[in-house]
Amino acid sequence: MNISYQKWFSIQMLHSFFTNGLCPYVVLHPFAETAQVMKNHQLLLKRAEGVFSMYAGSENGTEDLFSNLNSLEPLYFQLLVEDPHFYNYTALPQISASEMILLTNTPDWNYLHQNDEVSAADVVTVRQEDLVLGTLQENDVLEITDEAGSETIQKTIYGNPQPETENDVPPVHIRSLQTGRYRAWHNDAEIGDSFYHFNTEIANNCVGILAIDPALLQHPNDQEIKLSAAFEVRKVYRKYKIIVSPQNAIKITIGDIHEAITSGQPEGTQPASYTNLGEEQFMGDQKATVFIAPKPEALAQYIDSRPVLTYSYPDPVSNTTIRTETLKLPNPGPETLEEYITPAGEKAYSVTMIIYV
Repeated sequence: MNISYQKWFSIQMLHSFFTNGLCPYVVLHPFAETAQVMKNHQLLLKRAEGVFSMYAGSENGTEDLFSNLNSLEPLYFQLLVEDPHFYNYTALPQISASEMILLTNTPDWNYLHQNDEVSAADVVTVRQEDLVLGTLQENDVLEITDEAGSETIQKTIYGNPQPETENDVPPVHIRSLQTGRYRAWHNDAEIGDSFYHFNTEIANNCVGILAIDPALLQHPNDQEIKLSAAFEVRKVYRKYKIIVSPQNAIKITIGDIHEAITSGQPEGTQPASYTNLGEEQFMGDQKATVFIAPKPEALAQYIDSRPVLTYSYPDPVSNTTIRTETLKLPNPGPETLEEYITPAGEKAYSVTMIIYV
């Protein structure tokens, strides 16, 4: 059997932390139901660095292949993170145990989120456990409907005798639902917001859910459908701990750290200086002079304009400077991320690099 494949759509995982703007550490993993649909319809998901492409297979090269696929139910994927430091360099919205980030396609927007980047607007309510109500009256009606509220998926009418304890109240069986978005009702009054239920176990390294609605995938002028998910990079204060090596025969005097002057800045621009936070004890009897950047900046895999350390060698007799040298400092990595409270008392984050001179 000879099967030819055509690209149906592609998804880019955008992240400005990386030099090429693509995040290679977010992986699409289909839910069991979606994996079965992909098998039944000869759909093939290919992964490149930060880009996923979905191909549709056909034995006879059917021209209306994509239009046939547009009638499929939504496809669901877990967004799995392969880099443990992803959460350090990514500014994700805060979510509770009953919430999840959900990315989905729309007919008039190439991004899979509501704003320019993944944000709190993309957080949805999730119910994975059965719903139990503590107080029920005779003939109370509990319903689970579709998202529109027009189709009843499950309906239960309660009668007497009433349960004596809350644990005796029969639950609304949410765990038996298929993956999708639903609404819960008690006597025609909605219980909370609409919610998503995922009929599979969510992995510990799942950062969110991707839902692709094939009905909204339209090929404009036979052009490829390109979708994107953009993650916001975290802004941090860069911190340096400067240690004069005890092996250094000549005592070194630490000067300051200032930001590099980049091309395009006005002539005469003075570089911003790092704040000297003083000395702190470091590993036994060593002391480190601690400097912190004047403002938070976006974390980056590489930086072209590196801050510059100034230090000097004094004459021990005359107490004058023999010579002054500078050192371009490396870029602190996201693995050193820690909470930092600014002088104004605001919560922020910093990354640290230890430098020996």
